[in-house]
Amino acid sequence: MDRILLLFWSLAVVCSSFTVVMCDTEVTREFLDALREIESVGAGGVCAVGDFGQSLGAYQIMKAYHTDAVQQNPDLSAGGKTYTDVWGEGSVDYSEEVIRAYMCRYATEARLGRPPTYEDMARIHNGGPNGFSSDRTRNYWLNFQFAMRSIERRGTKEPPVLDSDKCKPRCESGQCCRRDDRGQYRCFCLEAIDRAGIRHIEKPCEDCPVAGIDLMFVLDSSGSIGSGNFQLMREFVANITTILDIGPADSQVGVIAFSDSARVEFNLSSNENFILSAIDAIPYIAGGTNTADALNLVLTQGFLGARPTEGIPRVVIVVTDGISNDATATAAAAQAVHATGLTVFAAGIGGADMEELNAIASSPEFVQFIGSFDTEELQRLQEALSEEACRASIEPDIEVGFERSLGRGRKAFFEYQVPEPGFTMEVEVTKGSISICGSREIERPDCSYSPTYDWKRDITISTEVYINGDGLLDGSVTKKKRQAALDVNATRVYVTVEGLENNNTFSLNTAFGDTTSGSKEVPIIVASVTGGVAVLMLLLVVICASIARRTKPGCKTPPPI
Repeated sequence: MDRILLLFWSLAVVCSSFTVVMCDTEVTREFLDALREIESVGAGGVCAVGDFGQSLGAYQIMKAYHTDAVQQNPDLSAGGKTYTDVWGEGSVDYSEEVIRAYMCRYATEARLGRPPTYEDMARIHNGGPNGFSSDRTRNYWLNFQFAMRSIERRGTKEPPVLDSDKCKPRCESGQCCRRDDRGQYRCFCLEAIDRAGIRHIEKPCEDCPVAGIDLMFVLDSSGSIGSGNFQLMREFVANITTILDIGPADSQVGVIAFSDSARVEFNLSSNENFILSAIDAIPYIAGGTNTADALNLVLTQGFLGARPTEGIPRVVIVVTDGISNDATATAAAAQAVHATGLTVFAAGIGGADMEELNAIASSPEFVQFIGSFDTEELQRLQEALSEEACRASIEPDIEVGFERSLGRGRKAFFEYQVPEPGFTMEVEVTKGSISICGSREIERPDCSYSPTYDWKRDITISTEVYINGDGLLDGSVTKKKRQAALDVNATRVYVTVEGLENNNTFSLNTAFGDTTSGSKEVPIIVASVTGGVAVLMLLLVVICASIARRTKPGCKTPPPI
């Protein structure tokens, strides 16, 4: 009897640790091998990105597919797993569990009225819940049968060999090692192209590529935090600081704390030792949650010593665990901060109000939330905010110029709202050399990887280049086709400047309209020796009539089959 009770107790413990998904649909190894051969063998394997960034990994899984699978089996989201875990090294097992859950949801006898077959499952994988009866999935089933026969004749075809050993250090799980345009093997990561996280592109993974930011932390020191949790917040701020390159030509950090009122704990500083000591000395205050006062202080005193004229982003990270004393005043203060061009991230912990966090942040995608001061959750929050801060861009007004210095491999990111007459960008290199690239769709394009940009040029001290009005330097047919198939927002241009030598200095100026010399019908590229400095004239002209010719109102690109 005791043994029986022990057995039941053991089963109860095991069952309580995961969600049991009852399913009669069998997803066999044979089925998965054929599916994988169709989807990705010879096309990138676990590193494959297809359907304009909408399908990922060895089985080319879409986000909606993953969402449905998680609803069927919530354990698929355990341990922080997300949609992008179907891509990269170590992703196959997880992807196959996603497929099993999806088939348990849609390829069932109860739903089909008969036991599901390989044909049903293959066509559902390709065409969604009703794919088993769609004419659009018939060819996929023919391809599946061909893959089955091929595997039967010659055995399972080996997936593409990954270049894992060529990246030093070796890439982590969820990354892919591959060669960039400069011939260097690097670890690549996924980055979402759209705000909904449906489409992705692969980019070289970078710890903190931005050349410098002016970062102000705004910390909730109210009574609901508690002294123990406030110490965790100090450590949290210190950890993010150590990720940045701190220095006069790099990043600066400052801190404001608030409770009943707000005060500057220390202004922006480029001395890392001072910053870390000052963070450790921030006192816990207790009291109310006067978030509005803190945001107003950001405006008046938070960015003394900031460097917007040098094209350096100004970033605010607000960390709070509760609801402010006056939500209306907080929202008004946040709007005033946004109007000055500051980038604001809002991090909520525990009892923070999501509506208020959205009001504080520059946009909803700049909001992060965790349920408690749990160490693992704080680590996740730290990583998310560090990544965002390290990719901060600046959105200069037209006719506002500045001068920047960049070290080798360091980057500056810019985002331009294109006016109706277009604008001209002039970059003058006075020391070293730079690479500059731009995209009408991909934020923070990487100048070492061509799928992320529409145009690029490496600039030295003896080159003058003129660009025609479509914003494309290379006139790439592939790029034009890719963008014609996508909903490209042609009113924005994203630009990256990267230093190519140890020390590089450039100035960047812009002007409305076409201020380049000569006719607008100039060649795509005209180069000449100047003998002194390098001047890059980038004419980015976006005209409504041109957009209207290319895109019919009310029309949408049909989804890929």
